[in-house]
This record gives sequence, C-alpha cells and structure tokens, in this order.
Amino acid sequence: GIDEANDPEAAEQFSQQITRLASGGWVEFLDGSGYRPHALVGEVVRQRLLPDWNRCKVVVKNLKIILRQQKISQAKDFLPAAAAALENLGFPVESDISYLACATGDAYQALGDLPEARRYFEQYLAISERLAQANPDSEPIQREWAVANSRMGDLALALGQPAEARRYFEQDLAISERLAQANPDSEEIQRNWAVALANRGILEIQTGGDKALGRAHLEKALRILEARLAINPQSADLQALAEQVRGALAGL
Repeated sequence: GIDEANDPEAAEQFSQQITRLASGGWVEFLDGSGYRPHALVGEVVRQRLLPDWNRCKVVVKNLKIILRQQKISQAKDFLPAAAAALENLGFPVESDISYLACATGDAYQALGDLPEARRYFEQYLAISERLAQANPDSEPIQREWAVANSRMGDLALALGQPAEARRYFEQDLAISERLAQANPDSEEIQRNWAVALANRGILEIQTGGDKALGRAHLEKALRILEARLAINPQSADLQALAEQVRGALAGL
C-alpha cells in the first residue's frame, strides 16, 4: 500500500486514480474508505485469468462441492467462469479440465437446459477420448472415456434420440467390458460393466428394439452384480443396482 505520511503526493495521485476509475464505473466505493472492482469488471477479469491451470482447478473443486450438495442455483453462478475456462483453454489434456466440462454439463442438465448440457458433454467426451487414445494402458483414463460415453447416451435418450443413445451406450459397453476382463477382481470396474450392460439392455426394451438382446444384457448384468454381492453382501450400492435390474427384468 501507499504510506500517506511518508509519501503524501503518491497517496493523492492514487486517490485521484481511484476516483477516476469510480467515475468510469470500473470500481465502486464501499462504506467507509474501501473500494472494490465493479462486479462486471471482476467477472471479466476472472474469466480472462481462468486459463491458468491452478485457477481452473479451483473452479473445478468448487463446482464438485456444489454439485455434490445439489445446490444447483449456486452451480449456475460458476457456469460463466467454467464456460470461459473451456473456451480459452482450447483443447486441454488435463483430467481436471475434463471433469470441469462434465460438471458443467451436469449442472446445465439439472437446470433443464439439455442443448447446453450436450455442448459441454461433447467437450467432455472429446477431451476424454483424446486422453484415452494417448494413454491406452491407463485404467482410470479409459474408465473416464466410458463414463463420458454413458453421459452422452443418457442425454441423447433424454433428447429423444435413441439411435444416438445406442451408439454411445455401445461404446461405453465395449470399453467397460474390456476393462472388466482385464480387472476381474475390481468391484468398481465389474460394477461399471454391469451398469453399462443394464443401460444397453434397458435402451432396447424402452425403445422397442431387440427385446431378446435387452433381456440378455440385463441377465448378464444381474449375474455380475450377484457375483459381487456374494463377495461383498453389505454393499448398499450393489444391492440397489441389483434390485433395479431385477425390476427391469420383471417388467418384461
């Protein structure tokens, strides 16, 4: 800061500069002697600074917390910043930025704006696919690619586009099955395979497709889930998924 006692001239110049900025709408005075940038200016500055990785990761962390707490109205406040980050970063290769695209899509979908959600899920898928192709032996990155396809499948179904949904769910299933075969002892990976099978099977049934194929996928998903429940019978997640699959089969 400026020491008014030792440099009164500099202090006066600084005061005049702040006054000029305030008269131009760049800053606003607070009660007392404080001041701050105008809200719009602050937002512009924040968006221009977002391409820094660390600042992007702060946005990601905050958005994760807000979405976990289902505070969608608060998440909406982060969307302009998220949009600026994704636009200015171009084609990033960091998984945190991939999550930012996914979380932004989730927020827009929760707000009911499906076309906007699709725009961000497409970025999520593009980033995830690029990472997956660059890291074919990375199980977490391959799994993220599967999740991105699943997100696109769910959204396509919500938009009334079953053919597109089928294409994304098939890709999700292919990736999930490959990972499951390579990791037979992983509960999470086996669970994800079962979910991919169930999504594919339910799609066939709900859209008037091949019901025999749909049943086969659901039955296979149930076998996987029951096998995991035999190892971990206390898993509430596995129990809930198995019940959902049983319900879908009972409706056939």
